[in-house]
Amino acid sequence: MRLRVSVEVWCTTFAAAFGLLPGCGGQSFSPSGATTGGAATGGATNTGGVGHSGGAKMGGTSTGGTSTGGTLNAGGSGGQVITITGGGGTGGSSGGPAGGSGGEVTTNVCSNSQPILVNGSDTGFISCDNGLKHRARAVSCVSKLPRDAACTDPNDPSTVSQCSHDSDCTAAPNGYCSFEPDTWQVAAPRACGCHYGCVSDADCGEGNICECGDSVGQCVQSNCKDDAACGANSLCATYDTCFSHAYGCQASGDTCLTDAQCGLLVEGLNQRCVSQSPIDGTTGSRQCSRCPVIGRPFLVLGTERLAPLSNSTGWQSSDTSPDLSTLDAATRFELAEAWAKNGLMEHASIAAFARFSLQLMAIGAPAELLAQSQSAMADETRHAKDCFALASAFAGTRLGPGPLAIEHSLDDITPEQILITTILEGCIGETVAAVEAEEALCFAADPAVRRVLQQIATDESKHAALAWQTVRFLLVEHPQLTSIARNVFAEAAREMPSLQAKDETSALLAFGVLGSERRWEIRRQVMTSVVARCAAGLFEAANMESRAS
Repeated sequence: MRLRVSVEVWCTTFAAAFGLLPGCGGQSFSPSGATTGGAATGGATNTGGVGHSGGAKMGGTSTGGTSTGGTLNAGGSGGQVITITGGGGTGGSSGGPAGGSGGEVTTNVCSNSQPILVNGSDTGFISCDNGLKHRARAVSCVSKLPRDAACTDPNDPSTVSQCSHDSDCTAAPNGYCSFEPDTWQVAAPRACGCHYGCVSDADCGEGNICECGDSVGQCVQSNCKDDAACGANSLCATYDTCFSHAYGCQASGDTCLTDAQCGLLVEGLNQRCVSQSPIDGTTGSRQCSRCPVIGRPFLVLGTERLAPLSNSTGWQSSDTSPDLSTLDAATRFELAEAWAKNGLMEHASIAAFARFSLQLMAIGAPAELLAQSQSAMADETRHAKDCFALASAFAGTRLGPGPLAIEHSLDDITPEQILITTILEGCIGETVAAVEAEEALCFAADPAVRRVLQQIATDESKHAALAWQTVRFLLVEHPQLTSIARNVFAEAAREMPSLQAKDETSALLAFGVLGSERRWEIRRQVMTSVVARCAAGLFEAANMESRAS
C-alpha cells in the first residue's frame, strides 16, 4: 500500500532532535552493534520458533541451544513451533548463531477438556486447562429474555436511561436492557441501554458465531462454525484481538495457543497471543505480539493501561464540532467508537508523561527535558478532550474517561527500566502516532477533524523528539545500557502488533479514521525507515559524546 505521507522526512526530523543533521545516513542497527546500509538486521532467526532473534536478548546472549519446547521467547532457545502435522521446527540462521531445533506443540492440545454449561445447558463450547476455549459444535443458546427485573444505574438510580426493562428493547430480536459500561461500547455507556444478543448463529450474520451467555448469547467474530470446519488436528479456538476475543481455525504457522505462552517482548512489556493476518478479515497465524496504541502508551507491569469509557463531564473541548449532516447511524457509531478509543489512549498518555516527569527527575535529567515533559502533559490533555468531543458528537451522548488505575506504575524507576519504557512509549509509540495523524490528515475533509489531527501530528512529533533526546542523555550518562537499548529496538523491529480488521471507507477516511492495512503499513515503514535509522545514529552520537566526556 502506498502512503500519502512521506515517511523518510521524519528521519531527518528526529535526527535533528539529537544533533545529527543533515540526516540519517542510510544506516540501521543490529543487536551486535554493527551498522549496515539497509533496514534493521538482527542476529539468528529461529525459523522453527517465533521469529525472534537468536542474538543477544535482555536475558543474556543466545547460544543457539536446543529447544526443549518450553516457554516461548526464552533467550537463545529454538522456541516452540505449533504444527498441524506434528513435525518439529528446525533452527536456522540469518547473519548470526544458528537456533536450536524447535519443540513440538500440536494445535489441538486441550487437556482436561470440560463442556461449558450455562444455566445447566450445554453450549457446545469447551474449556481447557491451558486457557484455550474452542467450539466443538454449534448449539442453540438458552435465552432468559425478557427478564422481569428493572435496570437501574447502580451509581445513580435517578439517571435518565434509554430503557428500564427488556421489553423496552424491540428494535431487533433478543433485545435486553442492561447497564454495561464496556470500555469500547459507545452506544449507551454508563447508563441502562438496549442491547441485542443471539440464540443461534443465524442471528449474527456472516463472519460471526453466537457465544452463549447467562441471559442470552452474544455475537462474536469467527471464521469457523465449529471444530469440524477446521479439518483434522485443528480447533475452532479463541484468539486475542487486543480489545476483545474472536474465534478462528488454528493454523500451521501458529506459535502460541494462549496469552500465557507469550511472556515478555522485552523486560517490562507483555505480549499476547494474537492473529497476525487481520487485514483481510480472516484468521492468520497466532503469534506472540503486543497490542497497538495511539500516542504514548501507559505501560504498567508490561501491559498498556486504559481508563474505562464513561459519561464524565469536563473532557470534551467546546470548539470541536464535526459536520454530521451526511452521516448515517452506522457510520456515526463507527466514528464514535474509533474516536472514543483514541480519546482513552490519549488520556492514558497524560499519565505516561506524569510518570515520565518523575522519571526524569530520578535520573537527574536537564531542566529542559523536564519542561518539555510538563508541556507534553498539557498537549495530551488537549488531544484527549478533542478526541472525546468528536466521539461525543458522533455518538450523540457525552463521552469521557472513567478512573484510571495507577497502582504499581512507579514500582521500577531504575535507569534501565526508564530507558526501556522511553524507547517503547516514546521513540516508537509517539513516532508511529505522529505519522498516523499526518497520514489521516491527508484524507480528512471535515474541518473540525482536520484541526484535531493537525494538532496531534505536530505535538506527537515533539513528544517523539523528546524521547529520542532522553534516550541519548541516558546512554551518555550510563553507557553500559547501550546493549540493552540495542536489544529493545531490535526486538520491537521484529514484531508487528496485531490490528483489528477494519475496512477503509471514504466516509471513515473523511473523518480521520484509517483502515487496518494502512496503519499496518505505517508502522512497518516507520520501523524500517525512521526508527531503525535514527537508532543507529543515536548510538553513534551517544558513543561519541560519552567518549568526549
